[in-house]
Amino acid sequence: METVILAGGSVTLTCHVNGSTGWKFDWFRNGQQYPADGSSRNTEPDGTIRVSEGGKYSCRGGRGGRGDPVFYSETSNKVTIWRADPNKPSLVLQPNWSQIYRGEKVTLRCEIHGGTQWTYEWRTTNRKSPSSSEYRINSATDADSGEYRCRGKREGFSLTPWSNVVKIIVSKPKPVLSVSPSWLNPGASVTLSCEGLEHQPAGWRFFWYKAVPDPSKWDQTSSYNYELLPGSTSGTEQNSFIINGPTHTARYRCRAGRGESNIYTYYSEPRLVWSADEILSCFQILVQQLLSQ
Repeated sequence: METVILAGGSVTLTCHVNGSTGWKFDWFRNGQQYPADGSSRNTEPDGTIRVSEGGKYSCRGGRGGRGDPVFYSETSNKVTIWRADPNKPSLVLQPNWSQIYRGEKVTLRCEIHGGTQWTYEWRTTNRKSPSSSEYRINSATDADSGEYRCRGKREGFSLTPWSNVVKIIVSKPKPVLSVSPSWLNPGASVTLSCEGLEHQPAGWRFFWYKAVPDPSKWDQTSSYNYELLPGSTSGTEQNSFIINGPTHTARYRCRAGRGESNIYTYYSEPRLVWSADEILSCFQILVQQLLSQ
């Protein structure tokens, strides 16, 4: 059993032996007589005592005296009393992204200002927690999603309140690619936009791809390879990318990455940019074929 005493408060402990009367009681704190001079014995009615210090308390009963040997009961179970500490921890997530990627490395840090020699207790939704001030997730999975809190304990049975709650959502998002314009006039530029992601300050870099025909895949469902567009090999900080003056119908897609190891999103669905010149040429050829019949 554990009890927390509010700052400046006290709690009453009661000791009794079943089935008999005439007992006097001794009290112990952390295995030592409490108080050390034994002054608490029989100073409170019915085997009770009020305490305001943290510690592990127990009691035992004694009966006899006045020339007779004193008979002692067994020592009772221990009751843990924590004294509330006004310092409330602050729980910080590094990096400070509310939505975490599958495979990313993140650290929750429990900060307590004032006092030293703290040990830490964590309240999580999934795994066994450490006693240190840092809770590390080396490779995030869906099971790491949930709410996290921490508090501090230290020698002398001092206990802080629970910290603020940090909520983590682990996922692998899929961006949406938009193109403008999707019908290309001669000499015009095309703007690709990779959307649907939390952008700033989430640390994303965006990567842009163009479909290139692969003759070895013509008998497969997809006969294309996707190659990075020039200028996007290292990714772009902005979630838009301009292609100057493309002349052919082409399909594009994007994805995003962040962190030192570039943990990536899924690829977007491909989007086509149509060349008006090519469509017009195909239409003219079709008309000529029809007229020649």
